[in-house]
This record gives sequence, C-alpha cells and structure tokens, in this order.
Amino acid sequence: MTMPPTDPATGIAPTGTITTAPPGAGEPAASPPANRRLLPSLLASSLTLFATYGGLIAILLPTQIALLDERNKVANLAVVSTVSFVFTLFAQPIAGALSDRTRSRYGRRIPWMVLGALAGGVLLLGLGSLTDLFWITAFWVVIQVALNFLQAPLTTITADRFPRSQRGGASAMIGLGTQLGMTVGVMLAGALGSRIGIGYAAFGIAVIVVTVLFALLNRDWSSKDAAVEPFRWGAFFRGLWIDPRKHPDFAWAFAARFLLILGYFVVSAYQLYILTDYIGLSLTDAQGAVVTLTLVAFVPR
Repeated sequence: MTMPPTDPATGIAPTGTITTAPPGAGEPAASPPANRRLLPSLLASSLTLFATYGGLIAILLPTQIALLDERNKVANLAVVSTVSFVFTLFAQPIAGALSDRTRSRYGRRIPWMVLGALAGGVLLLGLGSLTDLFWITAFWVVIQVALNFLQAPLTTITADRFPRSQRGGASAMIGLGTQLGMTVGVMLAGALGSRIGIGYAAFGIAVIVVTVLFALLNRDWSSKDAAVEPFRWGAFFRGLWIDPRKHPDFAWAFAARFLLILGYFVVSAYQLYILTDYIGLSLTDAQGAVVTLTLVAFVPR
C-alpha cells in the first residue's frame, strides 16, 4: 500500500495521515488527532474485550462442555478450540486489511468494531442455553471471528490517531487493559460459574455497550469518498510471509512468542479440568481455584 508523504505539521501514521480537518474527496483516508477521551476509551475497550476472552476461555466454556458430557469433556473442548482456531487464524489480519479499505461516513475502524461487537455480543446471549456440541462449536466459532473483527481495528487505532512519539503510551494503555481484563474476566466468570447463561450474557452486553460508547465518544473522519487501494487476496497472503533465512531475528522472535502463547492458552483452557481431575476439586471449588491462581499470576506481570 502506497503511503502518503510525511507531514511534520500533522504527524504521520502507517495507516494514513493525522489531520485536524476531514480529507477531501479522492484523497487518502485520514484520522483526527487523539482527544482526551481516547486513551481511557482504549483502556476500557481492551479491558472489556480481554475480560471476555479470559472469562470465557478459562471458566465458562470449559464448564459448559463439562456439564454437557463429563466423560468426553477433554476431547470435546479440543474439538471446539481446534475448529475455532482454524476459522479465526486469519480473521484478525483480514479484518485489518478490510478496515484499511473501508469507505463509510463513520470512518474505517468504527463500522467493523461495532459490527463485531454486535455479532459477538448477541451470540453470547444465546450460547449459554445450548446443549448440543455442534451448535456450541458453531456459535463459538462465529463469536471468536466477530471479536477478532472488533480487536483488529481497535488495535490499529493506536497507529491511526497517535503520532510516533505518543504511541508508546497508547500501546501501554492497551497492554494494561489486556492484563487487567484477563484477571477481571476470570474473577467475574468465577462468580457467575454456576449461572453460565448469565455469565455469557454479562460479557456479551458489556462488549456491546463499551464498543458503542467508544464509537460515540471517539468519532473518526469520514472515509466515504476516500481513495483506497483495492483488496487483493494474492498480495494479502504474500504479505504474511517473511523469509526466516533473510530475517532470522524475526523468525526466532516469532517462534518464541508462538510457543509462549501456545503454552499459556493450553494451560489456561484446561486449568479447570486439571484442578477437577488431578487435584480432586469439585467443579465449583475448581472455579474458585482458577480465580485464585489468576490473581497470583497477575502479581508478577
């Protein structure tokens, strides 16, 4: 994608210029400078999103699957998680690429954030009532894809709205929301572990409300008449490949992070079953123990 020239007066972001006035028709898409509401909005949105991830993955989904079929719960959770992984593997980069090229009166990011929040939140309202593994898997896949379509534009706003000198603080705010969110989400899910439907609904409603408030408080310039590069699948997939022979440092960093995240989420997803099947706790006690372990792990972070 051809980048606009650097403008020291307005600042520059990798996804377009930061301008104090809306761009004219036929010009590249641009974003307004960050206002005072944006940093706390990023914190609240990332906290809510990752609270949802943490509460669902660590407690609510494993509990629902265990209550569905205690004997086959480990295999069933693996099926749900693996199918979800396959469908969501490219969801976030696709969401980012599509939002880069979105033309709307509300800007490029907000439509995808609101759409993702509404789709994921509404399906969460119904997930707790399902008693069939197929439908749980189908709902879970769509929810994960929808939340990824919320997360990608939310993350990109840091580059859209902040000049390079301020991106560290904005990224730190998202990072703080991520860490706090995972812990708060597990605590909330633990408190609602015996009422799975209410737990899912609480997270779904929170995602919708916080995202809509974000959209209302942090309006973007219109991109309805912006000049955008067409989306090409070939270029998209080629952009995902980085030759490890030419860039070994990136390869090592990618491998290390991949293994770290893999290990973390494998333990997180099966932590409830480890506590019930190997430690001998009841399901209710295990939910409380997951909360305790999450709080202990939060301190060194």
